[in-house]
Amino acid sequence: MCAETFQKTLSNLLAEENFFVVQIGANDGVSQGDVVFPIAKYENVKGVLMEPQPNVYERLRHNYKFAEERISVVNAALGHKSSATDMFVPHDMEDGKCVPTGTVSGLATMSEQHALIAQRRRMQQIRAGKRWCPITFNRTSIRVRTFDDLSESNKIPKGYSLLQVDVEGLDDRVIYMTRANEFRPMLIRWEHKFLSKAKMQKLSDYLTKEGYMTPRLEKSDAWTCLI
Repeated sequence: MCAETFQKTLSNLLAEENFFVVQIGANDGVSQGDVVFPIAKYENVKGVLMEPQPNVYERLRHNYKFAEERISVVNAALGHKSSATDMFVPHDMEDGKCVPTGTVSGLATMSEQHALIAQRRRMQQIRAGKRWCPITFNRTSIRVRTFDDLSESNKIPKGYSLLQVDVEGLDDRVIYMTRANEFRPMLIRWEHKFLSKAKMQKLSDYLTKEGYMTPRLEKSDAWTCLI
């Protein structure tokens, strides 16, 4: 089943009779090079998508309306207990002179440190000649659900097809919370560029111990599959 690239491995899984995807940090479904939206058109694809930003969630729900009988969309973040927490939601600081990128929602994070890093990175890009607008982050209360709650209410099967994670620097924590050792998704993909080498190594050790191949790194993302 594991092939030399993520896309080929994904194609192998899509050829199966049933395909189930869990996506944590779905954004609006059509931005940020999303890999789930293009495969949602297939009738054998079912799943559940999580997006905690209320306004972005509404766009996600609209974009997936064509598949609403097969794919559930959940307005929440994943956490260790069902509750509420703060999220740092970005906005372009438009002044009539700068150029808003229109994609800053992908920088939303529950890590204040990561939000500050994103602000500094944007200012560095502006000083280097980009005409983009500076960004600011507003603290917003969001809903949190556990993976147990998510799996029970959406009937996530053991050995499901794809776990896709993009949560701006907390991807390793989310993968641990989805309990790959128990649910054993066939294919896992996450954003690695904001993880330290130590965190990536710890995650790699965890996954290989559970029977996954050594993660393969792409420009911003990493992926592995169950051997």
